[in-house]
Amino acid sequence: DPLWASPRILSWHAWTVKLWENAALAGIEGTDRAVLGQRQCLSLWSGVLKDDPKAALLMRPESLARSIRDTRATLIEWHVPMNHPAWKGDANENHAAFQRWNRAFEMQCESEAWIPQEDRLEVLLASSRSASHLNPGALRLLGFDEFTPQQKAWLSALQAEGCETTELRLETAQSEPPRFTLWQSNSEQDQLERMARWVRERHEENPASRIAIVVADLQHRRPERERWLTSTLCPAGHADAMSKPWNVSLGFSLLEWPMIRAALDILQLVNSSPANPRVDLQAVGRLLRSPWNHGAREERQARALLEKCLRERYQRQLKLSEVRYRSREFNKYDAVGNELPPDEQTAKPWNAPQFAAIVNALMDFEVQKRSEQSPSAWADAFETLLDRTGWPRAGMTGETSSQDWQAYQAWQDALRELASLDATLPTISRSGAVRQLRQICSDHVFQAATAPSNIQV
Repeated sequence: DPLWASPRILSWHAWTVKLWENAALAGIEGTDRAVLGQRQCLSLWSGVLKDDPKAALLMRPESLARSIRDTRATLIEWHVPMNHPAWKGDANENHAAFQRWNRAFEMQCESEAWIPQEDRLEVLLASSRSASHLNPGALRLLGFDEFTPQQKAWLSALQAEGCETTELRLETAQSEPPRFTLWQSNSEQDQLERMARWVRERHEENPASRIAIVVADLQHRRPERERWLTSTLCPAGHADAMSKPWNVSLGFSLLEWPMIRAALDILQLVNSSPANPRVDLQAVGRLLRSPWNHGAREERQARALLEKCLRERYQRQLKLSEVRYRSREFNKYDAVGNELPPDEQTAKPWNAPQFAAIVNALMDFEVQKRSEQSPSAWADAFETLLDRTGWPRAGMTGETSSQDWQAYQAWQDALRELASLDATLPTISRSGAVRQLRQICSDHVFQAATAPSNIQV
């Protein structure tokens, strides 16, 4: 059989990355600067805001960094002139503040030979050699609702060098006129029930037919829609991610994946300080119930009793040393209060030695890792600690879904992103590193690969 070459299909961002790499290899002026990643850029903006006296008056100046980063990117991409007189008036404090922060940001980028991602095409446009060296010969553009002035300028530069650019449009061929049916529902629950039944009827009539379910604000309404589809299409309740007959096109935050939450719970338990050594009882309970740690199966019953014991004896917070004591507690006294000989002492029903070893590892980490270090050192330290607790391999067996393995790879990417902050954050505290990693996982949209499905939500 003949082998067909795969077409080079890239997103605009991926194409820009490729252009920059080729320009650097060609020695085009300005391409010797290091491109900042999104997380590095956000970290740099946070530093600029913290160093500004007025921004420091805000309760959380770092929360403004994301908006400032996106604002600058929009201004660059839409060719808004930064030297326009409107920026220099005192009538709007926001304009003046942004100009001040942007100058500090650009000065730091210049001194460190960094370049933000949105500035790459501007550098290529400024060079007379770029378009001729990077001319692909022909471009087919698909899926663009609108081109920014920056994109238009770059495409025009390529066209001037003889590049053929064509904008493609997808048209749906219809064999028969479409039919529409409008339902009037009495409530949202009635609407969801009708939707699920309609999907099941159409799917049973023709399993090969393609069905689309359009949901407004899917990110927040996803769980309830999936519950109705599960109860109607999979009434037995056995609908794992790979076998269910529908697919949700929207990913969700990596932070919401149970296995990742378990890892961050472990890191949160070592995030206490000598001044306040207590940890949240809820986090300890989640660690006891986690299937991704050493001894989770063997000590299942003992850990359930241990959580009951802790909840009965403590209110909302406790020390890790108290958790360790309870997890290896023995009956040392007889019924009248006399101490028993060591060979007659018996373990309490909630005695869990493997869990006690996990708590020991957490306590050692908390004591040994109190000083600031580089983000990459924290990434290595976090991975070592999680490995000592058994996460996640202790819970990943032959029956583990491929989605868990994909989530684990996404976690590794998150650690690498944390390590990349070495460029902008020479040292960081333990709590700061945990906070950065949690934010990275929160921002990462996780969309695991699933089996093909004719029902798309």
